[in-house]
Amino acid sequence: MSQITVVNTLIAFLQALFYTGSTPTKGKRSSKVEFYLKKFQEEKIFHDMSIKPYPAGLYVEIKHNLQITATENKEIMGHTWKTVQTKKTEELIGAEYSEKLIAISKVWAQGISFFGNAQKFNDWLRQFNPFLDSKPLDLLRTISGSEIVADELERL
Repeated sequence: MSQITVVNTLIAFLQALFYTGSTPTKGKRSSKVEFYLKKFQEEKIFHDMSIKPYPAGLYVEIKHNLQITATENKEIMGHTWKTVQTKKTEELIGAEYSEKLIAISKVWAQGISFFGNAQKFNDWLRQFNPFLDSKPLDLLRTISGSEIVADELERL
């Protein structure tokens, strides 16, 4: 997948996250990843996004773009991959998983923004990081771990 395709996929994914099931109240849609990264910093927006259910297609997209296995998906997202596979693309997954989806999407957006390439970002996720004393991917299993990874990406 080319870098342009990856960025366009990321933008489409983030637009879907921010606008699925609601109409934006301020601002217009932007084609810049930085717009969405800024929105992730607004705690009230993050909270509002975290309590909405999202379509199965977004879970498929994040699994595909992070290149995680079904087992990793269960460890990270908290539900089995079969939960997603049995649903139609537009069918909603329970809101209890939304906060994880949003937290991981934030990390994904930061990673693509920093590395500019999905493969480089995915490689970084799987390498032991002495500063984190872990592989970043392993930290994505919790919301606080996702924040640690997001902070590390920001620090870089």
